[in-house]
Amino acid sequence: MILGTYFGGINFSLKLYQQFNIYEEGNSDNYISGKAVRQIIGDQDDNLWIATEDGGLNFLDAKKDKFKVYKHNQSPNSISYNNVHSLMLDKQNELWIGTFLGGLNKLNLKTQQFSLYNRANVKAFNADNIFALLEDRSGLIWIASSNGVVTYDRSRNVFKQFE
Repeated sequence: MILGTYFGGINFSLKLYQQFNIYEEGNSDNYISGKAVRQIIGDQDDNLWIATEDGGLNFLDAKKDKFKVYKHNQSPNSISYNNVHSLMLDKQNELWIGTFLGGLNKLNLKTQQFSLYNRANVKAFNADNIFALLEDRSGLIWIASSNGVVTYDRSRNVFKQFE
C-alpha cells in the first residue's frame, strides 16, 4: 500500500511485513523533494512516479530505493513548473505531467527528453492549469484544465478543444 500525504511525505507498506517505510521531504536521493503529494503512479518496473505540489516530479527507483527529482530550472531539459497536479503513463510508455501554471509536460522515458505543451505553443489550450489526464482505449489523450477539456490525437499530432 502506498499513501501520499499532504505535508507528511510518502508512507509505503509491504504486505508481507505489515509495516511502513516513510519517505520524508529532504535534499538527497533518500528523500522526496516535496511535502504535498498530489498523485502517485507505478510503471511497468514497479517504480513510482510522484507528483508534488511543492517539489516537482519525483521518481522512486524500486531496485535502488532512491529518488530522482525533476525540478523546474534544474537543467535545460526539465519540467516547466514545480507544482505538479497530475500524472499519466500512456500506452507508448511516455509520462504525461500536468502542472498548475506550467502547462503540460511529456517525458520520453527512453530518451529522458521533455516536451512542453502550453498556451504559448498549443492553440487549443486556454489554460496552463492541468488537473487530470486520461488515455482512452483508442489512444486519445484527455486533458482536463481549469478552463475545460482538450484532447490530443497522437496519430494526427493534433490538440483539440473538447466541446
